Amino acid sequence: PGVHDVFVEDNGADGQLLVVRLADDEVQRSAALYAMMARLQTSGCLLRSVTQRQQTLENVFVRLTESTI
Repeated sequence: PGVHDVFVEDNGADGQLLVVRLADDEVQRSAALYAMMARLQTSGCLLRSVTQRQQTLENVFVRLTESTI
């Protein structure tokens, strides 16, 4: 609960990014973030940074239309 989508993006020379789309609800989003961080830690993933990315109109359009193409 609280996680809408998870995917990996190639970030060129910097490696790969794990992108997670979370719920708008603060309580669900918070719980999902804590659970995700704990799971990444127990699985031995190296965490370089955490960044919040805002949705753009273009990102939403691509996400909605690429499944219909």
